[in-house]
Amino acid sequence: MRHGAGVIDVTDLVGRIATTESISGVWQLATNYYRPLGFSRVNYGLTRFRHDMSIGDPDDALFLTTQSDEYAQLYFRSGFYERTPIYRWILRNTGLTTWRWVHDAYADGRLPPDEAEALRVNARYGIFAGIAISFPETRVRTKGALGLAADPGLDHDDVDAVLAREGPGMLAVAHMTHLKIATLPTRYARRG
Repeated sequence: MRHGAGVIDVTDLVGRIATTESISGVWQLATNYYRPLGFSRVNYGLTRFRHDMSIGDPDDALFLTTQSDEYAQLYFRSGFYERTPIYRWILRNTGLTTWRWVHDAYADGRLPPDEAEALRVNARYGIFAGIAISFPETRVRTKGALGLAADPGLDHDDVDAVLAREGPGMLAVAHMTHLKIATLPTRYARRG
């Protein structure tokens, strides 16, 4: 793991993200930053068609991931994300949360059956600890979120330690990534 990225590194990175002209370029810069911190598996979602407590039609949303193709198909295409407690949290909140509360709720039997099953499915893929960032809405019906799944072998205490050391930089990179992607042209499956 990288220790002490430093303000200059993050400031330089945020500036490069701000001037990058493609979604793929922004995504590469951001994921290259998170990888040495212990988060090589990153998901990002952006919708401009949010409706009530959903993201609207998934075909109208942008999903980016560094997960395996198999997991990406499960997570995005099959709608698995909708059954996760983190998705519920993202729709109702703005800010950052670690996944510790999810596992505490599971251990206490406080998760609905579909969310408890989602945790068991994620465990089969080695997804246990992590961070979710739900971005403030920049426009009506627009919602974005970033999920950072901790690398195998890292637990909730490890995630807390990374946040204590790197949290402000991680948030700055996340927010700039989201704001930049939200301004770039996006192709949707069905809408122009």
